[in-house]
Amino acid sequence: MNFGYFNALLLYSVILLTFPAFSQLDPNKLTHFSEMDGNIIYDVMPDRMGNIWMATQSGLVKFDGYEYTRFHPDPNDTTTISTILTHCLFEDEEGKIFIGCLDLINIYNPVTKSFKSLPFSQLTDFPVYAQTVNSDISSNESGRIYFGVSSNVGVTASHGLVYYDETEKQMKRFEYPDTMDIQNTVSITRDPTGNVWFLSYNGLFKIDTGNIVHPVTLQNHLVHDESEFLYHLRSDNTGKIWFVTSQHRLLAWDPITEKVREWSMEHIFEGHIDDFFVNDMLFDSANNLWVGTENGLIYFDRKNKNFETFRESSGSIEINPAIYSLQFDAFGNLWMG
Repeated sequence: MNFGYFNALLLYSVILLTFPAFSQLDPNKLTHFSEMDGNIIYDVMPDRMGNIWMATQSGLVKFDGYEYTRFHPDPNDTTTISTILTHCLFEDEEGKIFIGCLDLINIYNPVTKSFKSLPFSQLTDFPVYAQTVNSDISSNESGRIYFGVSSNVGVTASHGLVYYDETEKQMKRFEYPDTMDIQNTVSITRDPTGNVWFLSYNGLFKIDTGNIVHPVTLQNHLVHDESEFLYHLRSDNTGKIWFVTSQHRLLAWDPITEKVREWSMEHIFEGHIDDFFVNDMLFDSANNLWVGTENGLIYFDRKNKNFETFRESSGSIEINPAIYSLQFDAFGNLWMG
């Protein structure tokens, strides 16, 4: 079995993989779904029915274990998906699939098998040319689904967070005090107590269970100097918030005790540190950490405090595919886009 990606004239073949999570990084336990070769898979998500959804560079795809279904826009049918420019995925408590797209959200109803399109860029302060895109999605217990908003062309603007109100069934601008500014939002997570944490270009914020937003000034203690910044975060099942920094450090921060533990990741992919970038992080049921990067897959064993990396050799060649998205299914398999 051979898998990987190739880079030629900026053309990437990104593959979809799965293997049991509670095992060593054994390439013999990988399954390669070659039908998706030639597509960049920005996000992958198993739903409650066992389907695997993929947001790709060329549209939305569903895999039911046997067949692939590709969803295409039809300008004459308002119940079809409105764009092929999909980026991130989320399933709500009712089983509806939210698809973050360029400048808008699509919602798929699995009962009626129809889509609803909701634009969001007008709810932000981004100019019309900014090519707004959803960077991440999370929810709270009060019926809000939060969407981080950033720009595909590097524009910085305020009101980089919007949300879908599940009671009123509409997208809304996330309002905050005039003394505060929330710019491009790049990563969102929810902790076990229901707080929503997110990173924007201008800091770390927490939305409490009463939907009140708080800037977290302790961010300055999490970085070494002004040149370092946080760009990805996830909560574990104990409430600790984990970050990746621009200086390739992995941080575990306890919001209650304010203690921080750190591990350097500079040694993991020797010779590739200049293009090292974390795209996704995910905790398994044992609270160990899986990290998808531009250079491959990392597993962090929290008990032994050591990193493992995935390698598959093809002859004398080692292939390290870029991993954009990680999700576990109900059977404990780890799916990677």
